[in-house]
Amino acid sequence: MHASFARKHLWPWIVPLIVAALCAAIVPTARAQNTLRYFPQTRHYLRGAFRSFWERSGGLATFGYPVTEEYVRGADGRIVQYFERARFELTVSGGQALINLGKLGSEATGNRIFPQVAPFQSYKARSYFAATGHSLFGAFKATWEQRGGAAIFGLPISEEINEQLADGRWHTVQYFERARFELWPGGVRLGLLGRQLAPPQLLEPWPPEA
Repeated sequence: MHASFARKHLWPWIVPLIVAALCAAIVPTARAQNTLRYFPQTRHYLRGAFRSFWERSGGLATFGYPVTEEYVRGADGRIVQYFERARFELTVSGGQALINLGKLGSEATGNRIFPQVAPFQSYKARSYFAATGHSLFGAFKATWEQRGGAAIFGLPISEEINEQLADGRWHTVQYFERARFELWPGGVRLGLLGRQLAPPQLLEPWPPEA
């Protein structure tokens, strides 16, 4: 009885714990930041290089809470972790931890084709991105520039469009390579694409003493 209970309730946590130990071993620059931080709001942990990047690159306002633990992605063997609005991906080069952000905006839109705009010379109020054929202006432009720009959100892959969101209402939104900006009565919000795209089996919460 006790062995069966242990297998059922502890096994989902064993692999992420092993991953965490490996992260600490192979990423020397992360050791000083490797103290666990637990978020009771989602009941998941943040540690190591991911914690360091999260705290210095926008934190809760930009990425949201962690919604999975770190795990090894089977497709390419990379260590990744999902947050409400982002996916962190770890590579190690020369003993240094390098964090990339997953292209959640591109993944969420899939094969949708967004009409491009005719090329124009960027000016103060509106910017044109030749690489994607899209533009950026207004509140979305201000938010993009103030909170990290292309390094955090990537380039726009759509124009502003109307889309029905989880509240059942239609909102003005714009997709970027790594994010979705949403216009609400209180201002611009970042869409919860990480929570939407995270593997469901990894959303199971962890206890604070794990």
